[in-house]
Amino acid sequence: MNAIAVSKSRMQNWMEGVTLTGLFHGLPTFVAAAMLIKLFSTSELVTDQGGLLIFVFMATVLHAVVSLGSRRNSRSCSSTITNRCSSTPACPLPTRSRAGAPAPPPRGG
Repeated sequence: MNAIAVSKSRMQNWMEGVTLTGLFHGLPTFVAAAMLIKLFSTSELVTDQGGLLIFVFMATVLHAVVSLGSRRNSRSCSSTITNRCSSTPACPLPTRSRAGAPAPPPRGG
């Protein structure tokens, strides 16, 4: 099979992630919430023409942008685990000093 993989830009990859997150994660959640609101008739969203549709659309878009926007600037998972783990005394991972040499063993006490 002679297929050439075309790399996507960061923006295109981010837009794809926002779209898929909104469709498969946010939309079912907020449609269920809208159905419960309509079932119990507890809000003015039910009486407004298109109120529930606007609620579902805006909540889904906001959810997708916020959830992927926070992930966009985060550090890699391995550095987060290492930094979090190095502060605990019973850490199974080896810690390193800034120069790259192994850290001294902890003092017994």
